[in-house]
Amino acid sequence: MTQTDSKDQLETLRRYEALRREQLGAAISLILGLSAAGVGFCISRIVDKDTRFSAPGSYYFLAAVGLFIFAVGLGIGATFTRLCDFRLTARKLRRKLRRASAAELSKLKKCTDALGAWTWRLFTAQSIAFGIGVLLLAVSLWTLRRDQLYPTVQNPKAAAQQSGTNFVITGKYSVDEVTHKQQMAECRDKIAKSRAGINSLTIKPGETFRLL
Repeated sequence: MTQTDSKDQLETLRRYEALRREQLGAAISLILGLSAAGVGFCISRIVDKDTRFSAPGSYYFLAAVGLFIFAVGLGIGATFTRLCDFRLTARKLRRKLRRASAAELSKLKKCTDALGAWTWRLFTAQSIAFGIGVLLLAVSLWTLRRDQLYPTVQNPKAAAQQSGTNFVITGKYSVDEVTHKQQMAECRDKIAKSRAGINSLTIKPGETFRLL
């Protein structure tokens, strides 16, 4: 391998290392923001008076809230360790330019390596916590809101048998027997009033009338 090839590979390595650091920071910030949004969504559901909780969906929901909060904490920790890593790396370079001792440079290198390893550990834990939180939130919403997503249409006859009320099917709709009798009585009254109004009218040939 020539010296030119070595320089090209070193430049490529530096470029990919810079991209890796940028992608790591973007991923930590993204998951941190999504986790915070998940906490806000869950809190809004809790304080909403129209929200109804029941087991086991409420257990999944509370577990999702805890994981989202845990992911936020891990994201803050990963950001802090990453910033400390950058600060110590810059200090190590400055000390190297000032001809610091090998022992001091080795100590700084160990610190930066440890911070870099902890950043990756925290980021991995953050990703896992966020993923499990999203899964638990989806399960809880499915458990709590399944009837609203897929409402079941009950047979009127079965509903009448369960409630002990007699239902009458009229076209597309079904009403109880008492309401049906009231509607039929109102309909007969309207027809009788219409007939009386028609009989009282004096209609001339060629004239038309409208029944209101």
